[in-house]
Amino acid sequence: MNRDRHPINIRELSGDANFSGFPKTDDVELKHALYQASAEILYPLIYQLCRAREIGLNHFRCASGMTQLAPECMDNVHTETEAAVDDFIRNAKQPIRNVEGWVRARHQARMVDAHRRRRGARGALQRPRLSQWLIKALPAGPWPQRLALELLEWVGVEQTAGIDTWPLTAWADLRMSLTGEHDCTERMVAEDVDAVLAAMRSKPQWYELFVERPLSKKQTSVLPGSRMSAEPAREPEPLALVDDHELADTRLRSRATVALSQLAAVSTRAR
Repeated sequence: MNRDRHPINIRELSGDANFSGFPKTDDVELKHALYQASAEILYPLIYQLCRAREIGLNHFRCASGMTQLAPECMDNVHTETEAAVDDFIRNAKQPIRNVEGWVRARHQARMVDAHRRRRGARGALQRPRLSQWLIKALPAGPWPQRLALELLEWVGVEQTAGIDTWPLTAWADLRMSLTGEHDCTERMVAEDVDAVLAAMRSKPQWYELFVERPLSKKQTSVLPGSRMSAEPAREPEPLALVDDHELADTRLRSRATVALSQLAAVSTRAR
């Protein structure tokens, strides 16, 4: 399909129910044409649907207008617009007289479906649940089961925990809220994670498929190093609390004190 010779009008296409002619298409070029054609209609609409989330995240600048979106928030709008186009192709099998109303009505279901599809593409469980064998293998109590669900959810998302593998700080807060143990530390949660992983490894093939495989697709965060040198980055110099001349005076007084002590010791032995 040539996009230049056959421009798509998404209102006419949806109104004529022509979407039903190519449900579940894998035609990348067609999807791209639909995506481009829908930009004028869907981008402002998707942004309005995402605006409440931006406010909830305290991204008030992003919520003030599309031109103010931060790069990662703009990526979310792109992703959700793509999901809306895919949703048209799969589900618009009847004439759609009100494109905006249809998109709004399907927003929640569309986002849930897109989230599960992204998880599936990473190899993670689309709907993390605890099998009976895993419940029996886990340590007793509700917290290990909840942690197991959090872990299965975490391996399937793109976010990282900085230089750490697991978001231990967030899970420590979660453990405190669930158990009432206010002395919970990240080290304690790390031990809990090890126990949960040990239970999951009791079925090595399952563990490889649904934990190791999606976890390996997360982008590894690294500490910044020198761009111009292959040498490892050096620790920054400690902050000096006094001026250099004061440090020099302190060293001289220290040496003078040592020298006087030694002279006094020699004088005492001479007597």
